[in-house]
Amino acid sequence: MRLLVAAGIAALCLACGGENADRPESALADGTNPDVVTVDLAVTGMTCPTCEVTARVAFEKVAGVIRARVSSDSGSAVVAYDSTRTSPSQFIAELKRLTGYDARVVEPKPGADR
Repeated sequence: MRLLVAAGIAALCLACGGENADRPESALADGTNPDVVTVDLAVTGMTCPTCEVTARVAFEKVAGVIRARVSSDSGSAVVAYDSTRTSPSQFIAELKRLTGYDARVVEPKPGADR
């Protein structure tokens, strides 16, 4: 993985890709793995669609993250991950380290169904 450093902030090089070959897509799709958890995040610092890709790639670089969906319009992300391999604090820290974007967990509203 290559990092670009500008003004003291590290950022992922989008030319390097970012797909993890060991990410089992079926673990999320079929719902049979009880260790797969989904979390909603509020992400700050994104301003455009390229920012979405950069944040998604940063999340998906973390071992245990299965899938990330990111929206710069709403400043949000939904991350599916294997809770035996990583945690929100780990992939949020990696997002900050690689991109400079901040994120925090958004607690679900009472009675909201996922």
